[in-house]
Amino acid sequence: MATRRRRWSARTWAPVPRARRAGRGRASFYNLVLLGSVGLLFIAFGDVIVVRSNADPVIVGFGTNALRIISAGFPVLRVRHGRDPVVTERATRARPTLINLFCFWLLELPVAWLLRKPLGLARKGVFIAG
Repeated sequence: MATRRRRWSARTWAPVPRARRAGRGRASFYNLVLLGSVGLLFIAFGDVIVVRSNADPVIVGFGTNALRIISAGFPVLRVRHGRDPVVTERATRARPTLINLFCFWLLELPVAWLLRKPLGLARKGVFIAG
């Protein structure tokens, strides 16, 4: 019977695949619960939060809309990062940084421009892309 290779995992020596799956699943769940609840708070009380920083009605409407759109994406973003083995398991900072740079500069900014200008969603399109 062949033994599986083992590595140091969190607290004990454990089979690598099982430890990875369990850790990623737990981290994703906790991220979903925490940031989902924060997102729901921002969606529910967005106007109260924005009014505390500025009382101008135009800014309150704009800021509330932005806060609600961006907060709706919190749980999805964090679950994705919690399940990404490059972000969770690598000790180096180069790979996650490159992933974030390429996703932001090559994906998020062009989508924001497309939603804002050609598709005519204006400011709302920029918040949706973010």
